[in-house]
Amino acid sequence: MRTRPDLAPRSHLILSLSLCCCLPWPAADASIEFFEHYFDQKTGYGLWTPRWGGNDGPDDGAENGLNWTMLHALGAPEEVLQLWRKGWEGHLKQYTEAHTIEASPEAASTGMYYKEWNAQFDYFHHTEGMSAFTLQGLSEPYDPKHIQRTKTYSAMYMGDDPEAPNYDKKHKIVRSLFSGSRGPMLRKATGLDWAGDKLVLPDDGGYGFRTPGNGGRVVDVPELVEARKGKLLPHQPSVCDDGLKVGYRRSICRRLST
Repeated sequence: MRTRPDLAPRSHLILSLSLCCCLPWPAADASIEFFEHYFDQKTGYGLWTPRWGGNDGPDDGAENGLNWTMLHALGAPEEVLQLWRKGWEGHLKQYTEAHTIEASPEAASTGMYYKEWNAQFDYFHHTEGMSAFTLQGLSEPYDPKHIQRTKTYSAMYMGDDPEAPNYDKKHKIVRSLFSGSRGPMLRKATGLDWAGDKLVLPDDGGYGFRTPGNGGRVVDVPELVEARKGKLLPHQPSVCDDGLKVGYRRSICRRLST
């Protein structure tokens, strides 16, 4: 199998997005071919180098299956849903194993995912990564894993998860722009939090998570250098709620009430 470890998740994502802009059956064939080319057939891991941040972060890895669940709901064959499931399970394990080196050390230094959810990032990127998962309910509304994962995520934003105290029940707000399964960020966000660590590619030409000096070589990207300096993504206070999260909490409540 030919792999492209030099490509970041977003590069694959652009190809994936184009697959669902046509009728279900042709798009289904393309999705199957896409999975064969860009995913490990045994583990479901993505054949790219996992990264943290808003540029090619965990959400972009998940979005390589974007709209596949909707495609199945529109009439695509069962194989599309089966491949998405394999890719989703692989994604959860792959990004639980991957961790940051310097970025967001309080949350992601021991795993970019914790309890199957993003350890800590802004809500926009949370929802991007959850898009296909959310639409899984169109095809499998009673799937036990889907229901349990939805409840786990909801608890993080209802004040019911002591490990993730993102929600302030007294003031009825989410405590930070950066939140997740490791809880809220209660300090000023930095460019490193936004952009992630330097890109580390495997020395052996394969794929997967590496660290400098442990099977990996640093190949930095100019736009990420600028982002870490705060020139592209401003350092900003993170302790506050925002309208985007309010809207998404409503969608969670609707999901739980059905």
